[in-house]
Amino acid sequence: MKLVVNFHDFLNGRLVAKGTRKPERTALRLELAAIDLLEQPGYHALTIDEICAKSGLAKGTFYLHFESKQAITVALFDEFVELQLRMAPAPVESEHLLVNIRSFVAWCSDFFRENTALQRSLMQLADTIPEIARIWQRYTRFLAAHLLKMIRTECDTTDIPDDLMFFTIYLLGNMLDQLLYAVCAVHRQAHLEQVADSPEHMVETVSLLWYRALCAENPPARLLSSSAPLLGLSRKRPGARGEKKS
Repeated sequence: MKLVVNFHDFLNGRLVAKGTRKPERTALRLELAAIDLLEQPGYHALTIDEICAKSGLAKGTFYLHFESKQAITVALFDEFVELQLRMAPAPVESEHLLVNIRSFVAWCSDFFRENTALQRSLMQLADTIPEIARIWQRYTRFLAAHLLKMIRTECDTTDIPDDLMFFTIYLLGNMLDQLLYAVCAVHRQAHLEQVADSPEHMVETVSLLWYRALCAENPPARLLSSSAPLLGLSRKRPGARGEKKS
């Protein structure tokens, strides 16, 4: 099963499927138009008239399915997040923790890249629309719980309070969110894109940093390629700048 899909293509596939009934097809046409318009001109500028014009449907037809542009947007993001949560990769017990972390980070990165405009809109609108904020919270809590379950299969977290573990995971997740936003979304940083080099290098480096933060050790060098030089990163010897001699 493919773990990453383009949400627009996914809805379009449902639209053309033989078993899809006419009312659902109509709603899907409206949703597909809304997805395109969320990317340009964006949520705050888009209108129901534009959705209807792009979908080729009458305004009265729109109101048979959705009561407002906010309602169709909330419905879209609810479906979008639900699809992601169903596709989250399960850890493989026989694999090293770093391999499972990298698989999870790669999935998050690939899904973001395939659906950049929707991911960007979801993050932005969560600040202003309560219904979307709840969808965003469901999404982030699921991902945090998914990662925590993965970690607990290999790490002893018995003496660590749950709140501290979740807080740590949210901090690590925010690292990835901000990196993807900077590399893939609107305010792209050219220099960061250059040093990130490739999606594979970015995923491996983030995975290594997550592993070191969580396990306080280096993973086996055989599991790394482009980020392997970081394994040699350590503190300078005692007496170096800023450190008092005992």
